[in-house]
Amino acid sequence: MRPQDTSFDVPDPTDWKGTALQGFAAVESPMRCQVCKEFMITPMMTSCGHTFCSLCIRRCLANDGLCPACRTPDQELKLRANKSMGEVIEAFKQIRGPALEIAKMPPALSDPGSQKRKRDASISNSQDLEKRRTRSSARIASQEPLENPMEATYIEQSDGVYDDGLVACPICSARMKEYLVNGHIDTSCPAPPSDHSSSKPNNISNPSVTTNLRLQRPSFEPTPLPTLNYSLLNDTNLRKKLKDLGISSIGNRPHLERRHREWVTLWNSNCDSSKPRSKAELLRDLETWEKTQVRQGTSRNYTLAGGGLPITSNDFDAAAWSSKHGSEFRSLIEEAERNRKQKSTGGATSTSEPIGVAIDVSGDGFNNETKDCAD
Repeated sequence: MRPQDTSFDVPDPTDWKGTALQGFAAVESPMRCQVCKEFMITPMMTSCGHTFCSLCIRRCLANDGLCPACRTPDQELKLRANKSMGEVIEAFKQIRGPALEIAKMPPALSDPGSQKRKRDASISNSQDLEKRRTRSSARIASQEPLENPMEATYIEQSDGVYDDGLVACPICSARMKEYLVNGHIDTSCPAPPSDHSSSKPNNISNPSVTTNLRLQRPSFEPTPLPTLNYSLLNDTNLRKKLKDLGISSIGNRPHLERRHREWVTLWNSNCDSSKPRSKAELLRDLETWEKTQVRQGTSRNYTLAGGGLPITSNDFDAAAWSSKHGSEFRSLIEEAERNRKQKSTGGATSTSEPIGVAIDVSGDGFNNETKDCAD
């Protein structure tokens, strides 16, 4: 049996099923977009409270103006960024892989008796170590020479309430007899740390701080594009709009409208992101989108519709469709009429063939056929 190829594994909430962390499946599912099923990129919240990828929800609203989850009417202007959800998703993506590996590990079999023995051994070892540390520290302290007799008269202790008759040095907080404080300050007291004095000039004299802040700002800050009412624009003005935006103006009217609509969606979605991409990257995305549309055959479907809209759309022009394909319908009706007459003639001359009833699309063929059968 060949080993399973894991190079095409797609992360999914069902990865947690059968592991020690099955509850993570319910945690991961709300982080995924209901449209693309991936972790949400730049989450945007609708007015009805649902959250999707910025690009996904903008495409849906541009298509039918309805929320994909509850089918409530909504508008792009009402979308709001869900930054908290974005931060949670980024943090979860960082720990998902290691957590999943740990969750898939088999549980270790352990004996309660051995655990108790290990715990007792660790306690005894820590006690022995503490005893050895105490004896060694006392021996080292006794062997150290006293370089300064004055320093031997004070004892450093932690902060608290003392009842030893000593006072604390106002600079280093070392405790000593009161009459030794002045001499200690003049001779052996360490200088206090000068955090304020050392850090303040560094911030002023270091130009890298300002440079880093400048580099952290995005170099490309796009502004949202408004949507257009295409019925108010003729072909010339629409092509001019596309040229002003820096995108292609080649194609028929429906193709130009779809291209402009997709570009506005890509651009405004990029404005929602905290790390906007460059215009060149967006142009590559637009080119990929157009190639995908051609591959899926949607361009052919739109051309057949004649009005730049799918047949299922409410704005589909049925009259234009009928006038364009009326001749095909008439030829099909005539062919059906000829077949009906041939069948009726064959039924009258031959008694062995069963008599069938044909329905004419014109409306009166059914009555005529019924009369012939009755005769």
